[in-house]
Amino acid sequence: MAIRVLVTDGMDAGAMEQLRKDGFEVVEQFYEPDQLGAALKDFDAVIIRSATKIKKQQIDDAKGGKLKLIIRAGVGMDNIDIPYAEAAGIDALDTPFTWDIHDNDGLAAETRMVKNMGFNGKACIYPGQVETVNEIFSPTKERYEWALAIVKGAAEAEAQGKGVVAVNGELVDGPVIITAKNTVAEYERIHGVHC
Repeated sequence: MAIRVLVTDGMDAGAMEQLRKDGFEVVEQFYEPDQLGAALKDFDAVIIRSATKIKKQQIDDAKGGKLKLIIRAGVGMDNIDIPYAEAAGIDALDTPFTWDIHDNDGLAAETRMVKNMGFNGKACIYPGQVETVNEIFSPTKERYEWALAIVKGAAEAEAQGKGVVAVNGELVDGPVIITAKNTVAEYERIHGVHC
């Protein structure tokens, strides 16, 4: 079964054709905000630009569906509630770096910027970009250890009926715990470890 991709705000015709050639089922359709979430249930991924907003309501309406990926084509992230999407198990990726496919310094700078903005990853259009993007988005051992301490602390707090926990002097609650769990899972998937 083909991966279904919704394109809401238009996209280069050549890019859509390439997705179709690569076996994706691409549907180009704009939805009003009150209809978008329900429509997203039927798609594995959505590619949006500035006109489409995917906020808490659309994410809630899409729950129980197939949506796993939001790709932001264009500049910015103000039209996606990235922390809420992440908590719902939906990744948000930034648009590919297209200025110069051989400019790894530019790619690295932009990738660090979008990571700091909250994106979970960056789409690549050239195989030579993958290593740089993976290196920046992959959790470090130090980040893994931070996250693991939070996951363990949260489990202890939950066993004691607490919703907020202090770990290494840092007060953490739901969204931070979800991020920590995702970080642990990603690190362990990449490195093949489990504690």
